[in-house]
Amino acid sequence: MERSPDLARPAVTVVEISDPTIANQGIELIDQDAVQLTSSPFRAKRVVVRLEGAAVVYHSTNQRIRTRTKTEQGLLAYVTFSPQAKGTVNGVHICPEQMLAVEPGTEVGFA
Repeated sequence: MERSPDLARPAVTVVEISDPTIANQGIELIDQDAVQLTSSPFRAKRVVVRLEGAAVVYHSTNQRIRTRTKTEQGLLAYVTFSPQAKGTVNGVHICPEQMLAVEPGTEVGFA
């Protein structure tokens, strides 16, 4: 019996990222470029939980970064921020109470 591609992937993946230039590797849900804004050693973690009809992606970093993130065609994204989050999304200041909805194929700049 042949497994479908969706069943072949684990339901939960955790990826440790030590170089912002490889932030886009291994994730098919978004297209992401990242640039580190400080010279300290970089550490990030990405957790992806795949559900039926949806996926949850969690990112955390130990450094300030600037990213350009684009949702793949056909995928609607919702973005929330931690209580410690500071910065902008497409030039608009963010706060922990915000939730943003992002249309499929939309490119967003996070700083």
